[in-house]
Amino acid sequence: MVAESSTPTGPVEIFYSYAHEDEALRQELENHLSLLKRQGVITDWHDRKILPGDEWKGQIDQHLTSARIVLLLVSQHFIASDYCYDREMIWALERQEGGATRVIPIILSPIEDGWRTAPFGTLQALPKDAKPITTWDRQDEAFADVVNGIRRAIHGQPIANESSPPPAEPAPDLPVLRQGATTWVLSLLKRVLGPRLGSAVFLLLFLLGAAWWNWETLKTRPGIQWVVARLTQPAVQPVVASKFLVAVALLEDDPNNGQRELVLNALNGFTGIEVTDQVTRLIAPTGLTESAKEQMGHEQARVYLRTLNAQVLIWGKVLTQGSQKAPQLYLTTSEAKQRAREVTQLDNFKLPALFWHDLVDILRLAVLAQGNEFIDKQGTFLADQLAPFIEKVRTLLAEASQQHGWEQDTRAQVNVILGNALLTLGEQSGKNEPLTEAVVAYRAALQEYTRERVPLQWAMTQTNLGNALRTLVQRPDEIC
Repeated sequence: MVAESSTPTGPVEIFYSYAHEDEALRQELENHLSLLKRQGVITDWHDRKILPGDEWKGQIDQHLTSARIVLLLVSQHFIASDYCYDREMIWALERQEGGATRVIPIILSPIEDGWRTAPFGTLQALPKDAKPITTWDRQDEAFADVVNGIRRAIHGQPIANESSPPPAEPAPDLPVLRQGATTWVLSLLKRVLGPRLGSAVFLLLFLLGAAWWNWETLKTRPGIQWVVARLTQPAVQPVVASKFLVAVALLEDDPNNGQRELVLNALNGFTGIEVTDQVTRLIAPTGLTESAKEQMGHEQARVYLRTLNAQVLIWGKVLTQGSQKAPQLYLTTSEAKQRAREVTQLDNFKLPALFWHDLVDILRLAVLAQGNEFIDKQGTFLADQLAPFIEKVRTLLAEASQQHGWEQDTRAQVNVILGNALLTLGEQSGKNEPLTEAVVAYRAALQEYTRERVPLQWAMTQTNLGNALRTLVQRPDEIC
């Protein structure tokens, strides 16, 4: 939670994270916040304020970073939106963990009861009792409650409109003490805080005492092990890698990290990537259903990927049958793609061909996603950003013929992406060497993309090859 002073020094920027299907409700909320804007208490921003010609991702990232309050306008549309849920929400929650912003869920319309298990489910939601706005008899009252909660958040107060506890009364006299310490504490709390709140505080103290007394046993229970690991392990640090970075987290039910070490050793033999073991944490909590654990695990894994600047994170658990152990591995990418496979049997301490096929496919998606980002930025100077990307792809391809999992179409697609990046670098830098290498990359792709088998890919690659050769020919010192 952001620590706000009771008198903000300037307008507080508010960011609306919402699905476009809910635009009418977002506009209504914006109308109800008009008084706070006129009073200079807030400014607000949403994607409809992006001007024609502006780079929309950059604008969203800029305001998501500068906002001191992020409103998650929660509905089924919001949850179904990959961009709202996987990018805006996760980024906002990361910033809240670092104290840079405050995230407030606004429940627009009814959603399934399981939303409390979502990443935002532990946050205090608005309006009162998290009752969806569209279910109120008078929606103006719901929006007014939301606005009041936002006003309290700006001044660092709890956003729920809770009543103040009754004034304290004198402590009980000596006869009460004779009832025993437990009875005396409960009686004191009830008299000071009131019957309901006093009983709740007493129950909380009792549970904390029981947890402390049985901590050695309790910390090994399902779910608790994950929480302990999250709280006690050091934070991960960004990694500057010259290759595509693959991280391996702790595996559930692998107490001596034996299976994890086997996975790390196998990955270190894949020379086109760099491997890190910095994520010394369990990714998903135990004690959940498999589907819930998988969803939460992929969400948490993507948080680590962004922090590490990695492309893939491998996590999972170890299954045991008799004396045999085998890891069930999940692969999560930084681009919100995910792949889960059946149990991976380590054969003579080597990972099977199916695993390598999945890993190569995941790396292909990472290359494709980064290549598309450069395409989206056409018209801007990219040479300084392209150089490290090209080096990573070049290194990945250099070992492709010696590695498991590479298929001809995969090599061809990655070669085309490398050629496109080299072509752009050559055009912008004025150097011929990248153009010459682009020609080599396109011709390598055409070895796989034949006219008879994939005519469309063949034609597009031939066009790119022609562009590279024409640019070389038009230069005074061309190298063909």
